[in-house]
This record gives sequence, C-alpha cells and structure tokens, in this order.
Amino acid sequence: MMHTATDLALFKVLQKKTEDFATPPSFEDQYPLLLPLEAVRGCSQTLFPLSQGHFVRTVSGHCLNLGVLEKYGSVIKCQDKEPPNLEDLWPGVLLKVACIQPLVTHQVHQQKVVLKRPAVEGSVLLIDENETFPLLCKGNQVEVPKGLKGYISYRPFLYMMVKNFSVLYDEWKQSAGWVLELEEY
Repeated sequence: MMHTATDLALFKVLQKKTEDFATPPSFEDQYPLLLPLEAVRGCSQTLFPLSQGHFVRTVSGHCLNLGVLEKYGSVIKCQDKEPPNLEDLWPGVLLKVACIQPLVTHQVHQQKVVLKRPAVEGSVLLIDENETFPLLCKGNQVEVPKGLKGYISYRPFLYMMVKNFSVLYDEWKQSAGWVLELEEY
C-alpha cells in the first residue's frame, strides 16, 4: 500500500500530572507538530519490540523470556528539503504518532476483532488473497462482514516518548535529513 506524505502525523501530548505514581498520567490536550510538506515526503518508519527483559536457560536447556512488556520502539527517517519543527522535539517529550508502518493481525476467523492498538482513521483494511476491503473501526473493535476472511492491516496510533533526534542539512544539495528515535510510553 502506498502512503502519501501526509500519512505521518505527530501530536505533542500534554500530560495531566497525578500525585499517585502508581496511576499513569492521563493524556490531555494534543496539538499537531509542524511537519511541513517539504519535510515529510518519502519518510520511512521502523517498528521493533523493546527488549525489556532478558533470556535465560533452564537446567534442561530451554530458553525462557523474563520480559513482560509488549512495547514498541521506532525510528522515523526522512530526507527532504526542510527539517520538521524542532522547537518541540526534545528527549522526554510525549507524542501521539500516527504511524506509517502498518501492523498486521493473524488470519481472521471471527466477525469481531479487537486490535491491540488504536487505529488511524481510514487505515483498517481486510486483505484476502484477491482483494482489499476497507473496514470501520470503533475504538479498537473491528467488525468483519460475514463471509469475508483474511487478515487485518492497520496503521496504529502509538503514544511514544522522544528518545533522540538528529538533523542534517546539505548546503550544496539544499536538502535536509532527520531521524527521530521513539519508545512507546
């Protein structure tokens, strides 16, 4: 599936602070970060699992994973004419990211499917051997029309924290490149 330059969206999220550290902060206002069209054409995104645990071997030699988190890390790269708005991109800033990298479910055999992450509006598709069908999503729930089978592809919204970013400008080529490293909140 081809994506346009406008598919990538970053929203800065203001957190409502809580006094109780056991309660996660609620997400309040969101406003889009300035991503000029000349800064986001041809972007690529990599999603990867964060390695929060470690592997150990039992006395029988079987491998055990002691990690319990199912969170993503991400690297977004772009090479274009302009950099994005850097005044709001600092390590520790919380973003709501409309990913360009889709997630794919297992083969669907039931009519109601619950997605593990919220979906970007209009990105949920049922894909079978021959066709692609757009699906409506309410919250994280998708209803698959009766008789259709396949797998679901969707672009997730992920709440992610800026880990690092870098920019590069080539004066002679008049082009700017940028890399944004993120970890799911």
